[in-house]
Amino acid sequence: MKYRQDCRVNIARLKEKLASEDIDDIYDALIDIGKTDCYELMEDVRRFLQHLEPDLQRAAIMVLGIYWAVPDFKHELVPLMSKDVDDDVRATALINWVGYYAGTKDPAVLLRLNDLLRDKTEDIFVRMEALRGLFRVAQSGIDDTLMRQLERAPSYAEFESLIPWELVDKLIEKAS
Repeated sequence: MKYRQDCRVNIARLKEKLASEDIDDIYDALIDIGKTDCYELMEDVRRFLQHLEPDLQRAAIMVLGIYWAVPDFKHELVPLMSKDVDDDVRATALINWVGYYAGTKDPAVLLRLNDLLRDKTEDIFVRMEALRGLFRVAQSGIDDTLMRQLERAPSYAEFESLIPWELVDKLIEKAS
């Protein structure tokens, strides 16, 4: 209960930090909000989903998707995964979106992740998170060594060659 009382006491201070010109102050305020249950500030946090600063968008995604796990937020993540959004924001949105479907084996989600993974015009980190997401949604073990290799791939061709396409095909076949 004390944590909740601290939230009420700090709402004015947090709102003041959100109104700051300093990106770091705003980012810190968003993360502080996420660590509390200051749901009164949910709309204030949502405002940053459309902010021009990608780090603030990512912080807002983390608050709503990870810290608070707002159930309907999974639908708000979909537009944040479009190609006209910053790649880091897209990857963060994708990671959070997958979190809502982890272990569900949802065929529509698996197919969407497969499309992202196979899109060679897609950002390499978005593709990597799509692969990781496929494993998480399909409840198939993630090979941490493989994921580290993908993260360190020196070229796009090397990244492409490391993807376990046979396994991906099997996961998608099961989903269909």
